[in-house]
Amino acid sequence: MEKLKVFNVQAYNWVRARDPKNWARSHFSTWPKCDMLLNNLCECLNNVILKARGKPIITMLEIIRVIMMRRIRTQRDKMLNYNGDICPKIQKILENNKRGVHDYILEWNGHAKFEVKGWVGDKWTVDLASNSCSCNKWDLSGIPCVHSIACIFYKRERVEDYVDYWYKKSTFLRAYEHLLNPIKGQREWPHSELSPVVPWHCKPKKAGRPSKQARKKETDELESRRYDLKNSGTKYTCSNCGMTGHNKKSCGRSS
Repeated sequence: MEKLKVFNVQAYNWVRARDPKNWARSHFSTWPKCDMLLNNLCECLNNVILKARGKPIITMLEIIRVIMMRRIRTQRDKMLNYNGDICPKIQKILENNKRGVHDYILEWNGHAKFEVKGWVGDKWTVDLASNSCSCNKWDLSGIPCVHSIACIFYKRERVEDYVDYWYKKSTFLRAYEHLLNPIKGQREWPHSELSPVVPWHCKPKKAGRPSKQARKKETDELESRRYDLKNSGTKYTCSNCGMTGHNKKSCGRSS
């Protein structure tokens, strides 16, 4: 924030007025076990329902319902055929974190707390009893960081046992165990006594090729083509010699 203040005071004041728990990982709550700062989940949903968004409301909801019914079944079947205890993507993150455990020196207090030292003088504290590390990555995501994995290996225990409950295979299956039921066709739906929903009034598109002008002219601006002067009867004055009847391009005198 201090660097931002030196670079741009207005930007600093704008960010300062916002609650840091909404944009800075250092202030995120550790309860939801999610360290995502972007809205990529919303973008994924928008990409899936892209074809349905332009449909009438009932058709749009029907398309989304079929998409969700198919996805719930597919996700459940994939996880049923998976052999691990941790979800596949989380398992890949664990395996990647395991590769760096040899870069640290550990000091154990004899119970569940460790002091982890790096090669360049950095130091972190790990508490295996509360699933916490001072780097805050384990606290935010629920996935053991490289410092905590080094401590778990020191005690000769399984890293997967320290992964948060939300990333377990059993939790995933519980989320997808409620299947959507198929419904009858629209002709067999009960009739409503309410007024029908009419489409929104839209202006029809103009015939012909659309204009490529980048800027729309204001109402008080004149259209140049409507008031162009015709060439007939107009005398040209040369800007080079000052004589009439020709222009600078066809002037014979040197400039």
